[in-house]
Amino acid sequence: MKSLNIFSILFIGLITISGTGCNDSQKKACILPSSFDNYTQAEELILNQDYDVSEFMSTPESSFVRDASFYSCDGNTGALQIGLNDNLYIYSGVPEFVWDNFKNADSKGSFYSTKIRGHYMNVKL
Repeated sequence: MKSLNIFSILFIGLITISGTGCNDSQKKACILPSSFDNYTQAEELILNQDYDVSEFMSTPESSFVRDASFYSCDGNTGALQIGLNDNLYIYSGVPEFVWDNFKNADSKGSFYSTKIRGHYMNVKL
């Protein structure tokens, strides 16, 4: 009888410990489609997820690019939200290395014009 009580206490303790905190099965799945139907849908989807990579940068040195954000579920590809002087865009399927190169580019506007615009699916506000 005594061994049963010790087993019960250990079992209850194990359940209590394993039931606390956050584990991968409790995380909401991160999903970024390869394209978006419209800007509102893209923005809502982007703002309501947990990402492996989520970065924002302001670009006061650029006369064309105001700011940019990158969101990735897997650290390989993701969505790039970019604010230009005239509009906001969200690009899908952008590799993270493109984001890294954009962040390090001497001219954000030139990099955008040659390496992003026309290379990835996008939606415009």
